[in-house]
Amino acid sequence: MRVQSTAVNSIKIGGVAGFLTVTWILVFAIIIPSAIAGNRVSGTTDASAVLAYYDHPALMWTFWASGIGVLFALVFIYGIYLALKSKAASSGLTVILLASIAMAVIEMPLLLAQWALQGTLVWVAGTHAVAADAVTRTTLATLAVGIFRFWDLLYNSLLYWLEGGYLLLFSLVILKTRGLSRGIGGLGIVAAASQFFNSLAIPLGVPDTFTLPGNLLLVAWFLTASYSLFRLRMD
Repeated sequence: MRVQSTAVNSIKIGGVAGFLTVTWILVFAIIIPSAIAGNRVSGTTDASAVLAYYDHPALMWTFWASGIGVLFALVFIYGIYLALKSKAASSGLTVILLASIAMAVIEMPLLLAQWALQGTLVWVAGTHAVAADAVTRTTLATLAVGIFRFWDLLYNSLLYWLEGGYLLLFSLVILKTRGLSRGIGGLGIVAAASQFFNSLAIPLGVPDTFTLPGNLLLVAWFLTASYSLFRLRMD
C-alpha cells in the first residue's frame, strides 16, 4: 500500500500499536487472569462459582493494567483511519469509514467499564469471604450475581455487535478502495459474521468454546491489519 509520505510515520505507529493492543490484552486480560483464577465463568447465575473465580485480589491489578490496551487500540484505530481516509473520500465511502471509526471508539470506554465491573466483583468476593454473618454474606452473593450478569451481558454479548460492526464496515471500505490488502477485507467480513453470531452467546446460552473461533478471527484481523500498516510504503 502507498500513501502520502507525510502520513507514513503515523500509520506505521498505528501498526505497532495494533500489535501492542493484541499482546497487551492477551497477556493482562486473558493469560494472567487464567493463571491466577483458572477458567473464567460465563453464562451462569451460580453465586458460588462467581465468588470463587473473583476471590483473588491479584485479579484487580490485571484488570487495572488491561486498560492500557485501550490506549494502544485508539492509536491503532487512528492509523487505520489515516491509511484509508483518502481513498475512502475518493470512492464516496467517507461516511462508512467514519461510522466504523465511531463504533471502534465507542467500544473503548465500554471495555474500561467491563474491567471496572470485574474489579468491583473482586472487591465483593473478598468482602464476602471475610463476612461473618449470614445476612451480609447472602446480600453480597446476590449483589455479585447481579453485577456479574450485567458484565456478562455487556462483555459476552452486546460488545460483539460493535466489534462485528466496525469489522464489517472497515472491510467494506478496504474491499472497495483496496486501501489495504483485499485479504484483510475478506478476513474482516468473516470475522464480523462470527462476532454477530457471538452476540447470541448469553441470550441463547452458547458455550464459550463456540465463541472462540470468532475471537480468534478478530485477533487475526488485528494482526494482519497491523502488519499491513507497519509495512506501509511511501509515494
